[in-house]
Amino acid sequence: MQVVEMVRFCPTCNRSSDEVGFIGEFCEVCTADKISKAMPDTVSIKRCKNCMDIKTEIDYEPLNKDSIERAIKHEMHAKEFRLKMLEYDESKGTADILFKTDIDGNKLSFIKKLHIKIEMGYCPKCYRMKAGYYEAVVQLRGRSADVENFVTKLLKFIDSRKGFVSKIDDMPDGCDIYASDKAAVSAFFDSKDNLKPKKSYELYGMRRGKKLYRHKFFIDLRDPRGLWSRKKH
Repeated sequence: MQVVEMVRFCPTCNRSSDEVGFIGEFCEVCTADKISKAMPDTVSIKRCKNCMDIKTEIDYEPLNKDSIERAIKHEMHAKEFRLKMLEYDESKGTADILFKTDIDGNKLSFIKKLHIKIEMGYCPKCYRMKAGYYEAVVQLRGRSADVENFVTKLLKFIDSRKGFVSKIDDMPDGCDIYASDKAAVSAFFDSKDNLKPKKSYELYGMRRGKKLYRHKFFIDLRDPRGLWSRKKH
């Protein structure tokens, strides 16, 4: 005996199950509309006024379609949704976002126009850079060409470790380099077998009961033991 499923009607819009799918007692259209209206219409995205990156669930990233999607998902706490940017109008500050999710085994999708509010500030890296933060000082001495070569390679290495140099003080026979990450500076010297700096330490604070030290590295590239100008790195 064939069982005929009864036609259902949505108590909100009176659409029938012959027209649209149902999720629970309500049609998928009204379910999507209810979820959409419960979401905020405006999403604030943090952007660094220095590097211009935006805050996502990963970290601060360059602004593009993918990072905006991640930023919106992060700020809306919409972990249960898959998001896709359909259109972004930067001049109007609006974005059309396609939301997709599953509810009780039923697929649901809808489009919502969001107002994107950009909050300018500083990312942690740029804030520390602006404040002159540093954990290590490299006191570099030597001939001008050797010093310049060394500084270029050190800065590139520190940047690859997502660190930065807050300042470089010129000296009569070299320079002092103030770096944000003492671990990156140590790793740089560890990667150079022919560079053995003199090390010292300076206490500069406490954090959660733990002493914090700045590391100082002194190296004279004119020292025959340095051999900086005799090898290529």
